[in-house]
Amino acid sequence: MPTNRLITFLGTGNYTETVYTWRDLGEATRTRFVAVALAELTDANHIDVLATTEASAKHGAALQRALNAGKQSFRFHQIRTGRNDDGRWQQFRTLSQLIQQAAEEQERVVLDITHGFRAQPFFAGATLDVLLAAGIRPAGLRVVYGEHVREGDSTIWELTQFIELTEWAQALAMFTRTGFAGPVVALGRRMRKSLAAQIQQGQVRPFPQFGSLIDAIEAFANDLSTVRIASIITGYAQDDGNKLKAFGSAHRLEQAISGHREEVAQLLPPLALVLDQLHDSIQSLIAKKLSNTAGQAAMSALANHYLDRERYPEAMVVAREARVSLHATDKRACEVNAPEFSAALRRSAERRFAESDPEAQTIGDVRNDIEHGGFRAQPKTAAVLQKCVRALLETRPPDSAARTARCSSSASTPPRTWLVSRHPGAREWLLAQNLKIDTTVAHLDPEQVNAGDRVIGTLPLHLAADLCARSARVLFLALDIPAVLRGVELDRHQMEQCKARLEEFHVERIAVEHQRSWP
Repeated sequence: MPTNRLITFLGTGNYTETVYTWRDLGEATRTRFVAVALAELTDANHIDVLATTEASAKHGAALQRALNAGKQSFRFHQIRTGRNDDGRWQQFRTLSQLIQQAAEEQERVVLDITHGFRAQPFFAGATLDVLLAAGIRPAGLRVVYGEHVREGDSTIWELTQFIELTEWAQALAMFTRTGFAGPVVALGRRMRKSLAAQIQQGQVRPFPQFGSLIDAIEAFANDLSTVRIASIITGYAQDDGNKLKAFGSAHRLEQAISGHREEVAQLLPPLALVLDQLHDSIQSLIAKKLSNTAGQAAMSALANHYLDRERYPEAMVVAREARVSLHATDKRACEVNAPEFSAALRRSAERRFAESDPEAQTIGDVRNDIEHGGFRAQPKTAAVLQKCVRALLETRPPDSAARTARCSSSASTPPRTWLVSRHPGAREWLLAQNLKIDTTVAHLDPEQVNAGDRVIGTLPLHLAADLCARSARVLFLALDIPAVLRGVELDRHQMEQCKARLEEFHVERIAVEHQRSWP
């Protein structure tokens, strides 16, 4: 069973008997000391009294007698007035040790700042701020202040919202500076749960959209932490049927912020303070395509988004993929979310990037140094790596516009379908499949073929590799021919009996340095 700990300040002022009321609990008690009232109202098992020498001499004995009447265990902790740095640091050490002990022993804690001397309450709040930032937070931590009035009941005010404000400040600072949103999401969910209880009790009106904002922040942060480039910029869906419905997590977050400003301003003013800043930071990360100029701009902005948060490995990943895309000759090598995305065409773009991009060697060297943690001969220092990453992100390929246009050119030029065959039966069979053949040739010159064109036939490997290098699609006319029909000119029906079918292949030459020599 958890125990309750009360940490309270003892002052040097005059204490008079007062009726203290804690409205949240609906209870009241008459006593000279607010500490005694709090001990009774919170069922405190342990009481720690922070007091200067003067306060202990003036009120220590009387407080001890009052607390003895309640049979609670208590300790006095001498602190200084806090008029100088040494005194304030001594207060910090005393209070932080008590809070840490309570957290370790899983105690519920009430911090009473009623009689803190001058700067002591403010400094106590700053101490809590530091402890929370370090992840030290006892369960059920509360902050209270007991007012004193000459006539009527004196109210004990709940100031625990100060702790929530501190947590929001730290969570939002982490999110805006690093992109990590775990604490923001946790606080948002806690807020949503609290709101649901208040709505059920009729205390507040429903805020149906607040949860979608927290969900959008979480989705964006998850994509950011795992470098899901397409998911952030254009959207991504595993199911081909949902790809056209996908929206980038940056777009979803931008829409959520635009639609829920009023609710956030009313529910969570701390979060409202950074919404505009967050909104502005993600505007440039939104695009409909990755293969066009807008997509390139979004990838460049995403790389710099990481760089601004000193996330150099992620910045290099995005920068490299953006430059590889500039070497694609077909949008199918770029549009990760499209059903027709081709990993083979992406590899072709990577090969062209490695062979012709003037920065390919530097990018590869920096990325490998980072990814392997410096396990290499003469690894670069952190300062040099940071400088290299910044320099690479500032360098644009001179023909980037032309490459980007070429990547998306297939959208404006309809692809042609070529049949490479000398056999009439093959043409008859293809026509029966309702395939439109634009050009039929006995021999094909690869220079005639454009990116996105389809070439059907039984092609030699070197010709198929040339066509794939030009980002054309190679569809092999496959047949299962029995021995008795080999060398026979087949008609359409015989081809059907031989299970004629089209199978798409992507063929690449192995680089010379990787080829094996014959023994």
